[in-house]
Amino acid sequence: MTAVFEELARVSFDLVSINRIVKNAGISRGSFYQYFPDKDDMLEFVMSSYLIALHDKARKVLRQSGGDIFAVLRRMLSFTIEYGIAEVNRDFCRNIFLHISRGDMNALKPLRIDAQRYIQEFIAYADLSSFRDRSDQALTLAADMLGALLRGAVVRAFMDIDSAKEVQEDFDRILEFAKYGLLAGKDSNG
Repeated sequence: MTAVFEELARVSFDLVSINRIVKNAGISRGSFYQYFPDKDDMLEFVMSSYLIALHDKARKVLRQSGGDIFAVLRRMLSFTIEYGIAEVNRDFCRNIFLHISRGDMNALKPLRIDAQRYIQEFIAYADLSSFRDRSDQALTLAADMLGALLRGAVVRAFMDIDSAKEVQEDFDRILEFAKYGLLAGKDSNG
């Protein structure tokens, strides 16, 4: 696992070399494939502890906030930034999250699916009493939109980690727009 983590911290995901990993780990290539069928599975395993911690934090915030999905999203971004700026995770996170910005979403498919599933789960337990439309279709669209906003903020934060505070502030404003709308005093019919 140390060799995997070091490789992911050294190069972007698309440049990860199984040969370098097995060489640095001192194991055979076949041994690597006993643990991971492919690079995607390897990444999913490495990221699983982060995703579990993120999910736990989000559930806790959902309970503490009385079901405020927007509070959950704010905390998901701040937790991700905190995780990513920790010295031990910095290079690794930069390489993983920046990979999204280059448009290769297939390489990170396991992470995207989990994030989407988590957001849908949180919406299911959120206080939806003030939502204009609580139909399944509207909630699916809301989960897609909120997931895209969160992914975009994460990518921005890791493109320039020194601007993470500004990214968090911008994300808070974007969530306010999502929550209250862009037009003052207008409803969806007017």
